[in-house]
Formats: sequence, structure tokens, C-alpha cells
Amino acid sequence: MSQIKNSKIINTRHKKSVWAIILNDGQLTCKGPGYGTWGTKEIKLAASVTDFWAGASSLGPAILYQVEDNHYVKKLRFDTGQEIVGGKAFSGIPTRVVVDPHEYAVNFFVTLDNGKNLYVYVDGWGKMKIE
Repeated sequence: MSQIKNSKIINTRHKKSVWAIILNDGQLTCKGPGYGTWGTKEIKLAASVTDFWAGASSLGPAILYQVEDNHYVKKLRFDTGQEIVGGKAFSGIPTRVVVDPHEYAVNFFVTLDNGKNLYVYVDGWGKMKIE
């Protein structure tokens, strides 16, 4: 029997809606909330992922994930799973990530191993900001 590596699940929640973000052997997926065209299907988000952080707003889940020393962010539409906004957020190794979900957006506060602090913001209307 083979050993499962890098297995992690985060159930992101906004009120009664729950999106399961699943990392299994480097494959990152998101399971739908049970309604809309998404239903409960799992959609593939990325491969070769080593870690991730996630939160949800009323407009859907947001995921910050790591591939090697690069980090990417995605915001998915709450009922279809379609990517609203996404892209490369930063390079480096985080020592701390704080997820701060709001009604329409999700913030990620990141501290890198070099001491630099970053703010990653994604919202349900397609805005992505990295400072």
C-alpha cells in the first residue's frame, strides 16, 4: 500500500455554505457547496502543490497555495466554481499566514522567512491586490 503524502483538508465556510479544499498527493481540488451548477463536484485547482491556506466569503472560496517556492491565489465563484481571479502572488517561503475572510473578499496576511510582510487580497468581483 502506498503512503499518502501532503494530505490536508480545509472546510471553508460562509454562513451555511461550505467548500472543501483538498490537498492529496500534490493535487489541489475544491468540492462544491452542494448547489448551483457546481453541486458537490470536485474541481482541480493545481498540481504539484505542497501547502495551501483558504477562506471563504459570500462570493465563494479563496485559496493561497504553494508550488515549490512560488505562491498563487485563486478566488472561485460560489455556485459554479469558475475562477473569478487568480495568479502568482509572490515567491518565498512563508513562516506565518493569517487568513481573514470578509463578506465579499478574503485577505491573506503573510510573513516570509526574510521578515517581509505581504498583504494578498482577492474579492468576488475580480480584484486582486498584493502589497
